[in-house]
Amino acid sequence: MRPLSARVRVSSCATAAAVFGGVFALGVIFDFGSLRGHALFAALSLGAIAAAWPLTTWFDDDEWVERGVRTAIICFASIVLSGLVLGFLGLLTIAAMLAWQMVQLAIAWYWRREHRALAPSDHRWQTALIVGIGTAIVAFVIGMGAGHSPLTAYDSLSYHLFFPARWLHDHRVFIVPTPFSDEAQAYQPGNGELFFAWLMLPFHGDLLARIGQVPFYLLGAGVLYMLARRFGAAPDHAMYPSVFFLAAPRIAEQATGANVDLICAVMLAASLAFGIIAVDRDRRRDWLFLGITLGLFVGTKYLALVYAPLFLVLPFIRGLRPRALWAIPGLLMLGAPWYLRNWIAAGSPIYPSSLAIGGVTIARGAFSHAALTHSAFHSTDVTVLGLSMLHAFGITLLMVWVPAAIAAIVVTIRSRRWWPAGFVLVATAAMVPLCWLGVPDNADSRFLLPAVVVGMSVFALPFVERGAWNRLVVGVYLAGLAFVLAGARGDLQFSRAPWFMEDWFRWEGVIKPAYVGYFAAAALCAAAIARFLARTEWRIPVLTACALFGAVVLADGAERWCPPSRCDFVAVAPTHIRIGETFGWWWLDANVSGANVAYTGDNLPYGLAGHHLQNTVYYVNIDRHIDWRFDHYARAYRRRGAAEDVRLASASNVLDPLDAADNRRIDAPRPRFERMSGDRAAWIRNLRTLQINYLCVFALNPYEIKYVWHNAAGFPIEDEWAQADTRAFQLVYDNQSARIYSVHAE
Repeated sequence: MRPLSARVRVSSCATAAAVFGGVFALGVIFDFGSLRGHALFAALSLGAIAAAWPLTTWFDDDEWVERGVRTAIICFASIVLSGLVLGFLGLLTIAAMLAWQMVQLAIAWYWRREHRALAPSDHRWQTALIVGIGTAIVAFVIGMGAGHSPLTAYDSLSYHLFFPARWLHDHRVFIVPTPFSDEAQAYQPGNGELFFAWLMLPFHGDLLARIGQVPFYLLGAGVLYMLARRFGAAPDHAMYPSVFFLAAPRIAEQATGANVDLICAVMLAASLAFGIIAVDRDRRRDWLFLGITLGLFVGTKYLALVYAPLFLVLPFIRGLRPRALWAIPGLLMLGAPWYLRNWIAAGSPIYPSSLAIGGVTIARGAFSHAALTHSAFHSTDVTVLGLSMLHAFGITLLMVWVPAAIAAIVVTIRSRRWWPAGFVLVATAAMVPLCWLGVPDNADSRFLLPAVVVGMSVFALPFVERGAWNRLVVGVYLAGLAFVLAGARGDLQFSRAPWFMEDWFRWEGVIKPAYVGYFAAAALCAAAIARFLARTEWRIPVLTACALFGAVVLADGAERWCPPSRCDFVAVAPTHIRIGETFGWWWLDANVSGANVAYTGDNLPYGLAGHHLQNTVYYVNIDRHIDWRFDHYARAYRRRGAAEDVRLASASNVLDPLDAADNRRIDAPRPRFERMSGDRAAWIRNLRTLQINYLCVFALNPYEIKYVWHNAAGFPIEDEWAQADTRAFQLVYDNQSARIYSVHAE
């Protein structure tokens, strides 16, 4: 492999220094200033990149962006593979991870090839302006996420961050119970959670995991640039899909927290991009790489199965492609382990749902797939589909996207660019019915996020070779970007909108109104730097430093500038987390360390682990089966058949009761098998066996309150049991939503 040029080496080293400097500054702000942790993070990061970079030399990448995207995906695959292997072996430690990466590094450099020269970057004023806007967006998103997460995402507290924390405590990957209407989360594929665990390893905390989707936020921008270039767009025109992606309201919102919806959507877009490359080149290595991206996609979220049919047509485009079979190894290696685990451990690869083909049940779960449609978030009204699409894009972005999509279709038809532009347009359109027909909670707009991500590629298609038309398109795009970022006052009202959509249709921008001026100044400053340094090796490191400096300033000022709460720089939907639960987490974090903590009443356990994951958090069963998971209870209930012992909880649909005829044969998405019966003495024994030091009892949430036994204050049975024995349980903290007891269950 030919050595990199001196300019590339200088730029790479300076960029790495800017990244690690920014991370260290965030660490100092949020009490993660240990030099050991930052040194370990640098070793893990540089090791992963150094192992991935030589492997990209096997592919004929034309540009830096394309090679960078490929390197990032190989890094992600390496992290997932190491987490799967070490996690299932019970060796999920920093030492084992570093050793694994050294082995990968040796193999990668042994198999390296000579790399080819890459195309130079673009230096036009449009490029500098778009780069400046993108830099400012990234700074605001990172600043918002670092200062507010994990409170920006309910699911991060429920399982996306909780699973990695438990895996690190036990040094292994295992199924972590998630009771109280969240049973399915325990069995979801976990590639995203493995990445969060990798980010947690060096710091033993969520300094970076809390904004763990930011790398995929940047990766998505690179993937869309790749797609645009595959369409034949000029470099400056190819940047518009990327910047609109960064500015999309739901995408920016996702990037501020530790969900996995953005990871899933970006990996779908990457699979499409590399699927197009595989079809064009039809080489084994390209199909193999497609399999890697598909494996990462399928192993991130069950939602991937809904969109999987998009990729079944690729081997048949331009004739049958037998070499497409080389995609299978990567798919099996990085996606299948999660489904195989579920099948072996719980009885169905998509547990807790059963798997049925043609009406024949292949693998039995806790309930049928049809039961999942018994939900307040499932609809057959096409109007609701339109409203979901409106929210998924955001009404400000949709005002720009619809004209761009119409122009893209017209230009594509007139120029007869059927491949790959026409294919991507058809794939984007096909995602909408796939989601509507395949997702049980089809009224939830976040499941349309993959269509939004791929749909941003249309912004590259209205351009023609030259002329006034292109200048008009650029003007409309820049005005549209300003509208998307700044927004306007007011909202739209729809009489047929479901109750949970009441606050979905505001004209608000991505940037909160009070900070639009600061954002504009930051964008113009970054644009000037990009233009001034356009022909030097310092452009990327200086812009990286600017973005991280802005993020650090915003993250540090979020709490100090807006007392008694925190500044909201980016529009983020409320998570409806009760403030009493938050106060309970903070009290435990400030007063307890090195404890085993049990929780019940609400499945929001992550906050109990503490700022540095100093506590180990458990859900403790209320009967004699200390090690049973939900699937164990479901099988036992199915064998028992009747429900005569039901007294502490009953089954329901999502926010709706069961029909009377279903009470004996439960086929519902909220069966609550593990809460139906309990015994105080058995529960005490479980607490003693697990050496529980503290018990946190949350008041039941609205999903549970009608179907689970509770006292007058809304707390579950464990609260009554604890109050009945003041010698074993001492109340040390109490508010309307959370009660914490010290436990002496001897």
